[in-house]
Amino acid sequence: MEELQSHERVMNILVRQIFSRQLKPGDKLPSERQLSKDMDVDRASLRIALKHLELMNVLTIRQGDGVYVRDYMKGASIDFLRMFFLQTEEPDNEWVADPYILDEIWEFWTFFLPEMLRLAVPKITPRDIKTMIDFFETTPNADAATCYIKLVKTGQMQPECHRGFPTPWRSFCYFTGLYKLAPKSAFFNGYFQGNLDLTRIHPIEACVGAFLMVKRTVGETIGWWNEKYFFYGEDLDFCYQIRQHGFKLYFNPNCHISHFQGISSGLKNQTQKITQASRETKIRVARASTNAMKIFYQDNLFKTYSPLTRQIVLLGIKLLEAKRVFKAKYL
Repeated sequence: MEELQSHERVMNILVRQIFSRQLKPGDKLPSERQLSKDMDVDRASLRIALKHLELMNVLTIRQGDGVYVRDYMKGASIDFLRMFFLQTEEPDNEWVADPYILDEIWEFWTFFLPEMLRLAVPKITPRDIKTMIDFFETTPNADAATCYIKLVKTGQMQPECHRGFPTPWRSFCYFTGLYKLAPKSAFFNGYFQGNLDLTRIHPIEACVGAFLMVKRTVGETIGWWNEKYFFYGEDLDFCYQIRQHGFKLYFNPNCHISHFQGISSGLKNQTQKITQASRETKIRVARASTNAMKIFYQDNLFKTYSPLTRQIVLLGIKLLEAKRVFKAKYL
């Protein structure tokens, strides 16, 4: 386990005190001088820690008055809950086994999860589920399937529900916008397989994980999800393994669902007003998104390209990461 930075150590201490009710909603924290002395940390690190917890809606900093504890049950971000589970990676942290604290965690989770699901989980009807089940029953060679996914905020189809594998050329056309010049071309828009008819059922290479039905035997054969991926990329890798094992993934436009997209990450423009993701979450996710690209290329595509092409791809991913992290930090 990496050694924690000073501000992370302060955050962990305060989180423990909040979960264990040593600090209760409405309590005022000691002065900066006292906290700095008690925690043996410099004031700059202390202020960073307090600011992070304020962004998580756990503390309120009142200029000229002090720092107060908020009721995390009434609006703390998912990052706050995440901090607790990160503690479980430290076997010496006996506090995580405290039944009282675990009860607090469970209460928080059961309070927060329904709202998170209400916003983030795709909307689907029983009729759509039946449509997909009927499709599998009448299409024996369909091993997995996705559907037409409509974005709630724009009313348009989510392009990622009908896509190809991101080869270097396809990725170049997509990220430069070249594919827009010939959206129906397999050569220029292979990234979204624009040459295929979106009104008809047909096999595709990949889809987004917002909706994906898979036969159990298929998942067991390929080993289900690749745990190398943190936030993005596992759905694309899963689709790639489906293809590599000789299975078929279908696109079925007769089934429709609605998807908010970006609620958890906070990176999508169309859901900026309703996401609860903190600035820290956005930065982590921005890095995770490009790290997923790197993992996918190294594990699945690198062996088919020359050393020069590999280096160009890695450079492109590095530049994209810098752009996304900058946007997450400052915009």
